[in-house]
Order: sequence, then structure tokens, then C-alpha cells
Amino acid sequence: MALEFNDWIESGKKYATGYASWFYCTLATPWKTSPSMISQGTADSEQSASLSTGQNLVILIAISIFLGVTIGAIIPNRPKLQDRTTVLVVVCGIWIFVGWLIHSICRLLGGKGTFAESMIAILQVLAAVYTASNLITFISVNTYRTFLKGSNIDSVLISNPGSVLVILQCLLLLYYIPASLTPIHKFTRSALAIVAIVSAICAFVIFLPVALAGGCAAPY
Repeated sequence: MALEFNDWIESGKKYATGYASWFYCTLATPWKTSPSMISQGTADSEQSASLSTGQNLVILIAISIFLGVTIGAIIPNRPKLQDRTTVLVVVCGIWIFVGWLIHSICRLLGGKGTFAESMIAILQVLAAVYTASNLITFISVNTYRTFLKGSNIDSVLISNPGSVLVILQCLLLLYYIPASLTPIHKFTRSALAIVAIVSAICAFVIFLPVALAGGCAAPY
């Protein structure tokens, strides 16, 4: 039993280290969102070799959603964790739809990449941005509550962090989606600008109604 427990601890450490490496690389160098990066986000080289790219990607997405939901649930004026049990299915469905939509637009603009290449890049970016935006919102809300209580920005950031989260996601996707797709589709600057704008609009149109409807991005 002790040996099994230690094995679980070691496996957890490997996945945590691998995820942290993948998370940093995705945000620091989004133009390198390739299958080799996905392998960095799993436990070790031997285990990664036994998993397909799709399996590795599912693991990374699951960890990202878990972290994003957990962090989001402890942001003040956000729904409690028990009210967010459908987040996994909803978020995955949204990400797949967004990936398909953006890839279709890329092809209309003369993009050269395949659907699989686009989805691998887009899903990685969406997963990393989802976790990062929740983390940044959590840090920002608590910072303002601690040091700037009573300031004008309190009215938005403290009373409605869900809206701040949606806006932050849109701003991040303005950069990260086109940055990850440019080496895949060989975009020109004009096509790159269109993809950036469409990516942000997709995020805004999809996530804002969720916030207004009292969903995963909405305050109490």
C-alpha cells in the first residue's frame, strides 16, 4: 500500500512538472504548439511515448479545465464549485466548436494547415488561456481587495469579476490564436489581423452570454 501511495505521489509530481513546462511554453512561445510540446505536458518520456498526441492533449485539457474551474471558484463573487459541475462538458464543446470555426476561416483566407494541425494548436492555446485568465483574475481581484479597496476600479473588478474574465480572455486570444496558427497556415499580415479579430469576437460572443446567463463566468 505504501509503495502504491508513493507511486501516486511520484506520478503526480511528474504530471505537475510536465504540465508546468507545457503551460509556460504555450504562453511564452505559442508559435511552437506542435505535438512535441504536448509530449512535454505528460509525465515522462517513456509514458509519453506510449500515449498518442490525442491522449496527451486530452490530459492537458482536463488538467487545464480542472485548474481553471478550481481557481475560478475561489474568486470572490463567483459561483461555488458545486454549481459548476457541467463546466467540463460545456467548455470542451465550446473549444471544439471555436477550433472548427477558426480553422474554417483560416482555410477561407488561404491557410495551408490541416484541420488536425489547427485543432492541436487552438486547443492548447484555449486551455492555457483559460487557466491563465482565471489565475490573473484571481490575483487581480485579491490584490485590489487588499490594497485598493474603495477605488473606482473596485466597482467592476470586485462586483463583477466574470465580465473582467471574459474581456481578459478576448484580449489574450487576440494574440495567442493567430500566433499559434501563423506557422501552420503561413498567413500574410492582413490574414493574421483578420484571424486575430475573429478569434476575439468568437470568445466574446460565446462567453459573454454565459456570463449574462449566470453561468461559469458570472458573479453571484
